[in-house]
Amino acid sequence: MSISVEMFYLITFLYLMHYICFFYFIKAHELDSNDTSILNSILDFGEPPEIVLTEDQKKYYAAKLLALEPESEKALAIINS
Repeated sequence: MSISVEMFYLITFLYLMHYICFFYFIKAHELDSNDTSILNSILDFGEPPEIVLTEDQKKYYAAKLLALEPESEKALAIINS
């Protein structure tokens, strides 16, 4: 089974867009480190199907989220894993 060149370009484009979005979420967090929605979005990059964050990075951002939102179930699950 083979894919067309157009399909290959589309898949490559979507893959690159995923990493570009991640980069901009990191930059947005640098500008506003108190925005919990940005931290939640960054942590979403640590989940399948495209795992971008390392375990250490996930724990780092989870700790930042817990400092702002102590009852965050997502952050608590990451810290306790």
